[in-house]
Amino acid sequence: MTNRKDLIFKLAKGYFGRSKNCWRTTRNRVEHGLEHAYRGRKEKKRTMSSIWIQNVKAATEQHGVKYSQFMNGFVLSGCQINRKVLAELAQTEPLTMRALVALSVQARREFAVEFGNKDNSAGALSYELDFPVEAELSYEGEDAEVTRITEHLSKVFSDLVAKEYEEDKIYQQKLEQEIKDKKIKVTGDPIIV
Repeated sequence: MTNRKDLIFKLAKGYFGRSKNCWRTTRNRVEHGLEHAYRGRKEKKRTMSSIWIQNVKAATEQHGVKYSQFMNGFVLSGCQINRKVLAELAQTEPLTMRALVALSVQARREFAVEFGNKDNSAGALSYELDFPVEAELSYEGEDAEVTRITEHLSKVFSDLVAKEYEEDKIYQQKLEQEIKDKKIKVTGDPIIV
């Protein structure tokens, strides 16, 4: 049965100098380190979230849409993809990101038409929106374009799943081969997995 001191010394393994073998300094260093570790776990989440937002922002600005406008339209469209996946798509799938930006712009446009000022004779929307030319896709009552984007998104996601499956399968095969090689070296005969 280990006592409290043994646990503290175990946590101090790898510390420099007297910090790893003198009780008083060890205890102080370990407590201080655990406080920083607690804070660091919270900071890590914030840092990763800000990195994801920066990646998505860079991708949306390539298509001429601000990040806040993109996220507004994205929420209005009802998509439930989180920022982590959006950042991954922004880095690996530029066509998918373009389709998501177009979807976001369409949702903002529909929202503006639905909740805009209907008495406006000039046809301009009272809900002020900027729609850049880069993000334009033809949505003049055409369901074909929306269907094409939806099919593209489903194809991309299925490709990502298949790619991850293949990578896992290759990793599993390498791992099994390493295990077989080690067993052959130790015992002399191969094992059946």
